[in-house]
Parts: sequence; C-alpha cells; structure tokens
Amino acid sequence: MSTETITIRFNLADEIDRRVYAALQQLPEFYHEPDLSRAVIRFIDQLVSAVGECEERTAQCQALLAGLVGGRTAADTAWQ
Repeated sequence: MSTETITIRFNLADEIDRRVYAALQQLPEFYHEPDLSRAVIRFIDQLVSAVGECEERTAQCQALLAGLVGGRTAADTAWQ
C-alpha cells in the first residue's frame, strides 16, 4: 500500500496556528499513539464520526419537534 505525505506549515505568530500546533503535538500522548501521523488520523476519524452522529441526531430531533408541532404526541415518535 502506498503512503502520501502532507506538509502543514504553521505561523507561530498567529494565535490560531499556535493553538492548533500545540494541540497536534499533544495528540500522540492523548491517544497513547507514539506515531504523530497515526494520532492525527485517529483524531480526524473520530471528528468525522462525531460530526456525522451530530447531524443524524439533529435530523432526529427536528423530526421529533416537527411531530410535536404537527400534533403528534411524544409516544408517536420513538427516540433512537
């Protein structure tokens, strides 16, 4: 399997860049993963999953609220 390289440049004079840089440096410790690349991949994977789950739950909540506003009772709408 091939590997690809991505280079990220940080302007450490910029507050956001510094904060992101510091967070990335801490990922290996947070994930107990000595390889920074693997730690970043795990972080992004979990982030993508969390965003997807939030979107799904938002849609479920909107459906529940629409049901309540539309006259359906809470018993008519099941929580997932």
